[in-house]
Amino acid sequence: DERVNIFYALQQGEMMNILPLKDDAAHKWYSPGEDLSAFSGRDSLFAAKIFGWYVQELVEAQHTGNYAPAKEVIGMINTYQHAQAHQSLINEGRIRAELCYNRLNLFAHASKAYLMSGVVLLILLIFGILYPQQRKWKLAGYFFIALPVLVFLAHTAGIGMRWYISGQAPWSNAYESMIYVAWASALGGLLFIRRSPITLSLATILAGVILFVANLNSMDPEITPLVPVLQSYWLMIHVAVITASYGFFGISFLIGSLTIGTLAFSKRLQAL
Repeated sequence: DERVNIFYALQQGEMMNILPLKDDAAHKWYSPGEDLSAFSGRDSLFAAKIFGWYVQELVEAQHTGNYAPAKEVIGMINTYQHAQAHQSLINEGRIRAELCYNRLNLFAHASKAYLMSGVVLLILLIFGILYPQQRKWKLAGYFFIALPVLVFLAHTAGIGMRWYISGQAPWSNAYESMIYVAWASALGGLLFIRRSPITLSLATILAGVILFVANLNSMDPEITPLVPVLQSYWLMIHVAVITASYGFFGISFLIGSLTIGTLAFSKRLQAL
């Protein structure tokens, strides 16, 4: 239902804020399907006609295979945006970074890598505990520790790219909060790795599950402006600390559950 509504809105020229209003105090951008009465003069004519012109050229290109006229219209829109918009809103570096960010899809790949490395590492560590005389299990476990570290670095790079693109701390909505909690979970595992390698494996599995949930269709990954309630320096302090604590709490829960399960299993073996 959501996809059908998005497709319909795009057909009506909505959801694409490509038309900046010159000298607007709020720097508002309009979609071609919106009420464009705020535009005047030549700007009004351009705003009303340009999208329809582009769609017409695009449909024609589907038959002829010549997309040059459609690209020319895109160039006109680009020129208009640079002429009318506040220049700080159009940063070529951020545009290139966002294209790269979308192409890499780091968080989806990190989810699979976290889960795979976490499960394998946990199995190897358990075998190392059960068979301490065989060093191969312990050595293989240490080898697989390197993979979560590499995935964590890629995860960190993804958060950094999102921060650079949006210009704000990337934990301001549901999707970003999930991404950040997963990062905090992986960080917690790395911080306590010297005390217990199993902590890293559990933290890695938790991070993978959180990223998997974040990438479901119910989560919107769109980079959006801050809502008014979060437009405060407390976003960097209060929200960051509280959101990160969920990751550490999740690790504590998994360690506690594993400990209780291990104790119960060992007592049952002793009873037998």
